[in-house]
Amino acid sequence: MRERPIRVVLDPLDVAARLDEFRILKDGWFEGHGIALAPAGLDWLSAAFEQHFPENLRLPFLYPTFEGGVRAEWTLQDTEASIKIDLAKQTGVWHSLRMVTDEEETRAVNLDNADDWTWLVGRIRTIGGGAARRWWMCSDMIRASRLR
Repeated sequence: MRERPIRVVLDPLDVAARLDEFRILKDGWFEGHGIALAPAGLDWLSAAFEQHFPENLRLPFLYPTFEGGVRAEWTLQDTEASIKIDLAKQTGVWHSLRMVTDEEETRAVNLDNADDWTWLVGRIRTIGGGAARRWWMCSDMIRASRLR
């Protein structure tokens, strides 16, 4: 029996690792529905996140869409935010809903454009109240390693 390499993911929201998981999906991946996600599109999105998404910003939960795209979702204080990404067109539709006021925002974004990534990162930072991602996890891991 061939051994599979062990991959340790420290952050369960790691974008590259999560997108890699989507590579195994075939047409009909959900009860006969759902288009397989294009490997080239997954490569592009992984690289785009790596290039444009700051290390200290909260990562999204990622889900495949039935259309062969990706949906990224954030819960940011009192706001639910998401972007539905078309891998082939390298575009997305941003949607946010502030739960306490029902205030909605929708915007089409070109994810092949650095200015649109800057806008997206700015919205997440503004809604989420600033940077919040790995710093607490890293400090906890460092503390735990010192106890060993």
